[in-house]
Amino acid sequence: MPNKTQAKAAIDTAATTVKADIDSILPVGITTITNGQISFAPLTWSISMDAGGSAATADSWATTITTNLTAASRTYALRRSGRRGDDTIKNIIIVTATATYFITNAG
Repeated sequence: MPNKTQAKAAIDTAATTVKADIDSILPVGITTITNGQISFAPLTWSISMDAGGSAATADSWATTITTNLTAASRTYALRRSGRRGDDTIKNIIIVTATATYFITNAG
């Protein structure tokens, strides 16, 4: 069990890592981040974004995120889900070893 000083150091490291990922992985101009979570032992984090009902926006964000993950030499899994009988993608989830990106196309 870490002591108080170790816990604070782990939180600082986690925050620095997540901020760097947000700067380098997420597309520029996202203004609809709806939620997020950080766990610091071990470091995992997630972020939720709302594409505002635009499938084109959701696809664009997913493409940018996966391109940036590839450029950073990170492996990922991408899942798309929609309504039964509807071709419209409602959710895109991109999962890496430490991060999960949720793109909701709730419109």
